Amino acid sequence: MLATAYARTPEEQAANTRYHQADAAYSRATGRPATPPTSSADGPSGGPTSSPTPAAQNTLRPSCRKHFRIDGTDQVLAVAKHFHEFTSDELDGFASGGRYTKGWKEQWMRKYERGGYEEVPGTYTKKQDCAGYVMDQLWRTGQTFVTARYLYDEVIVKHGQKISGTFGWGDVQPNDIVVWGEAGHVAIVKRADSNSIMIETKDGIEPIYRNDLKKVKLGPLGNDPLVTAYGTPHIYRVDPRRVKITPVSNQDCDQNPAQENPDAQVARVVAALQSLPQCPGMQL
Repeated sequence: MLATAYARTPEEQAANTRYHQADAAYSRATGRPATPPTSSADGPSGGPTSSPTPAAQNTLRPSCRKHFRIDGTDQVLAVAKHFHEFTSDELDGFASGGRYTKGWKEQWMRKYERGGYEEVPGTYTKKQDCAGYVMDQLWRTGQTFVTARYLYDEVIVKHGQKISGTFGWGDVQPNDIVVWGEAGHVAIVKRADSNSIMIETKDGIEPIYRNDLKKVKLGPLGNDPLVTAYGTPHIYRVDPRRVKITPVSNQDCDQNPAQENPDAQVARVVAALQSLPQCPGMQL
């Protein structure tokens, strides 16, 4: 059976595990379960534990897998592609039953009152997290939910190098990757010179923010929101000209699978993987 053949691939099994971890991270970040809801999930930073809208939830599965191959290797990255977006109530807040629920915009504004971060207007989305944004900037992978730890373990550590040192940022260049603490968050360098290191960061479902990394106050007394949440940032480099990440198939998860029979979804992914006969260890 297709499902049995699909499960026999060790690399794909590992990739699927990562996909479910990304799904769980998405649920924690958005309060919206990646599968039909059976219980509530916590939102980040005191955010709503479920979609803060009085409208009925869509119980169809709002996400699916999307697979990418690191060219020249047997690695397959499994990330999550989501289809739900914010409602106006979620963004702006709403009153119901004599109680007011704060919207995400207000929470983001309060979080970034300190630290010198500048919001890029209109860039909030539930379809992309920090690592998904970095991947899209480097490899044009589109809006996906990846998780910082997955990108760090599978791409940055295996195919990159650390640039910053103990006492300095190092020879920083555009497209370098900033990693906070134990890979809890990642961002991308957009511009670097002797005076500044301009980064773009998208923490989970938040908008994109710009900041000068050289002005970030490190340490427990710095009161920077990202340093406080994730730890000290360091800079790594993965050269996108040398390390190429491409989709396994252009049809892999390009349509919302809520409209598709689950067996047909599995068949599509299996067919996509079978199209890679030169990839060792990936024969089905």
